[in-house]
Amino acid sequence: MSESFQESRQPVPAEPFHGLRQPVPVPRPLLERHAGKFVAVLAVIAAVFILLSAALGLFGSDESAKQGEAADALNERVSRLEEDNAALRRENERLTVPAPDSPTSSAPDSPAASASPSPIRSAASVRWQGTLRITGSGMDLDSVPPRSGSSGGDIRQSFYGTALITNPGTEAALWESDAVPTRDQCALLTSTQALGGSTVAEEPRAGMTFCFFTRGNRSSFLKIVKLTDDGFMADVIVWQKA
Repeated sequence: MSESFQESRQPVPAEPFHGLRQPVPVPRPLLERHAGKFVAVLAVIAAVFILLSAALGLFGSDESAKQGEAADALNERVSRLEEDNAALRRENERLTVPAPDSPTSSAPDSPAASASPSPIRSAASVRWQGTLRITGSGMDLDSVPPRSGSSGGDIRQSFYGTALITNPGTEAALWESDAVPTRDQCALLTSTQALGGSTVAEEPRAGMTFCFFTRGNRSSFLKIVKLTDDGFMADVIVWQKA
């Protein structure tokens, strides 16, 4: 009995201590189910973002194209308006009658210049009109009235014959119509068909007509009326500057 009692009092061995209690693991099927939902949500968000980006890109490109077209149309309209404005200015300059320029100081009438009415008639803006006697002394058509013997003038008869010649700075062109030209017609003819050299006519004869640009840049017209012993008589028109 004592042996039985001793055996009953022997200490019971303690279980080994392993630290804190381990967490209970979540069942694997639950994680897999939630992971699939997360992936699906992220895929939907990414698809929406891509669609919005594409839509904004198309909208922006369409707006840029529209703005470019509007700018091109505006530039074209501005160009047309500038061209129309330039055309109106040219037409206004053509129709505007220039103010008379100041005549040069008048000198006593020269015997070669006659203020008697001439049979030639032309449009307005006439600076001087009359009949002149042109000799080798020359005639200055810029003076009012024209003067002879003033440094050779614009036109004269040759010293070595009967030819009609111009002095340096004066241009001439042959007018081949019976009608009296206007200032603009004479100016255009002289600008585009000026005779080369100083000789206007080798053998002047009555009825010949010419347009001139004087040394003062005035358009003028001359018609030979008759020949004389020392030159010829001519009806002359000198217009104001254009």
